[in-house]
Amino acid sequence: MSFYRYLSTTVKSSTGNFQPPILSGIVKQLSKFSSQNELIEYSQRPIEYTFPNNMIESCSPQYSTPIDLIKRASDLRDQLLVRLAHCLYSFQSIPFLPAANPTLLSLHERYLKAFENLA
Repeated sequence: MSFYRYLSTTVKSSTGNFQPPILSGIVKQLSKFSSQNELIEYSQRPIEYTFPNNMIESCSPQYSTPIDLIKRASDLRDQLLVRLAHCLYSFQSIPFLPAANPTLLSLHERYLKAFENLA
């Protein structure tokens, strides 16, 4: 049983069922994309390094046809999705207590929103 699943189950105490609302919110936020196929697919792809010089050269007059620009933009979008997926995978693999830090949670949420918008 995964740690996130364990924490998301209800905790039984002597007074009955008790689950802190903050804990359940954190678990839902951290495991939001854990089962989505797109995130898994992009996180398994290798990162291709793109340098700024290559991006500038791709916009030069000899490569400035609309088809080339669209292809380059599509490649950059795919690489951004791969990088975001790798970051999200890393976030989901850190231990729970450091991940409960509000600063890390807000950063994780921003990465998720960026991945949602691009995917």
